[in-house]
Amino acid sequence: MNFVDQLINKKIKFRLIPQWGSYLRKQWENTFANHLSEDEKKSIYLNTRGGYLWHLFSYNSRERLDRDAANEAFDNEAKGACFVFYQHSNAAILIEDASLLKVEDLQGKRDFYTDDMYIMDKNGEWTYVITHETGWCGPYFCRQSDGINTMERTGKDMQIKLTSVFVDDQDKAHKFYTEVLGFVTKRDIPIGGAKWLTVVSPEEPDGVELLLEPNGNPAASAYQKGIFDQGIPATAFLVDDVQKEYERLKALGVAFKREPTMAGEVTLAILNDTCGNLIQIYQVHAT
Repeated sequence: MNFVDQLINKKIKFRLIPQWGSYLRKQWENTFANHLSEDEKKSIYLNTRGGYLWHLFSYNSRERLDRDAANEAFDNEAKGACFVFYQHSNAAILIEDASLLKVEDLQGKRDFYTDDMYIMDKNGEWTYVITHETGWCGPYFCRQSDGINTMERTGKDMQIKLTSVFVDDQDKAHKFYTEVLGFVTKRDIPIGGAKWLTVVSPEEPDGVELLLEPNGNPAASAYQKGIFDQGIPATAFLVDDVQKEYERLKALGVAFKREPTMAGEVTLAILNDTCGNLIQIYQVHAT
């Protein structure tokens, strides 16, 4: 029985997310190997051609559990949503609730493309890895906080690279945020009936991504409606000149809940994004 059949057999809810493999491998590297320099990564063949991410553990470049201890840790972990992906394939799976997933469920038939399997908590809190050399190398289990002295780490400090707003229609939101507000598309990846859809500032194409996240979950739609009804902006965007941006957007038919208003050291305005949110734009004045 292969892994997908095992999930179906245990009634574990999941979604296939094709073409996510390369993105998730990079996320795994950024999460668990961010204390290594590029030269250090190359020295352990972590991200070179023919290399493996799990060399991070086999070369003892990070504290981890292995073999029986790793299996026990994985089985005992209070698992929520997680990603499953592979070293040699861009296929991937999003498991929406992995609480019932055990090591024995991962022992199904695999081939070259799926021999090296990575399971990573959706928030990057932990990872479990099965290698094609399991028994000799691995399996491995590591928590994100394990094995790094944060006072001596050589990697970057914590960064904000992704934020999100709930939207009631991704296509409509994409049109508004790109054609009206002026952002540009960063990622547009199908995930079942939805998308991993992000936009960025054209001035900072590698800056913070804004995820236009579907509000299909009842809790998400209730939260979105609640703050909208109370006049609370879902997020805020910096502009050079609020008055000019207000006039530009008004000419495009954008509805504003609040016109440009001075508030201490900033001028702000609040607009309706047509997708269930109020959005604040603001300008910081020199002091």
